[in-house]
Amino acid sequence: MSPSHPSILALDTYVLGGLSAAERAQTAQHLKGCEACRARVASIEADKNHFDDAVLPGALPRLRAAAAPRTFTLPRALGLGLALAAGLAALVVWAPRAPAPDGVKGGPAFQVVARHGTQVLPVRGGEHLSPGDALRFVAEPGGRAYLLVVSADASGGVSVYQPYGGAESAPISGARVELPGSIVLDSSKGPERLWALFSDAPIPVSDLRPQLQALAGHPGALREHRMLRAPHASEVTVWFEKGSP
Repeated sequence: MSPSHPSILALDTYVLGGLSAAERAQTAQHLKGCEACRARVASIEADKNHFDDAVLPGALPRLRAAAAPRTFTLPRALGLGLALAAGLAALVVWAPRAPAPDGVKGGPAFQVVARHGTQVLPVRGGEHLSPGDALRFVAEPGGRAYLLVVSADASGGVSVYQPYGGAESAPISGARVELPGSIVLDSSKGPERLWALFSDAPIPVSDLRPQLQALAGHPGALREHRMLRAPHASEVTVWFEKGSP
């Protein structure tokens, strides 16, 4: 959509009832004169109704009870598109960036938002999350052409979230990119740290795997400020705790 239209996240949040009264009125006024956005809202509503009625009742208990695999993306685990994934991960309209994750100041930025129970919150260092919580990512590449998002957790797991399960960085463009899909947390406990690596050329996951495997399974190391130090890359990292405090 062009800058004059509400973002996809804003329309998702409009359907989910998460906008303020002023934002909702502004969006409703825009919808009166925009056929493209009305069609998008109708699609979101249809997907959400199907998700609530036919998918969520059976899928959510299994996701919360499962201990492996460690994480799922909704489009792969449930065969749903971005709008349907939004039915589980309540979304927000992004505010100006706060200096929460560790990274290069003034360079690329990476934001994580979580649906935690009835709350929608930005994920900062040490945030406590629970099984079934859904994460979504927003990236600001700052002119870099590629993005790779990887993680390591206390259970010993190493994951590639962007591109999901990929072997190297994926192309990225635009000033602010809402990455498709959601990550739903399983029942494992302890810290998990994510790294977003922005670069001008693809970074092979194999180059980072030794570092990730050295950190995986070590809660203390994951809670510390650790950069992967990938050559020629700008890194942003954020971690959270899985399990109640």
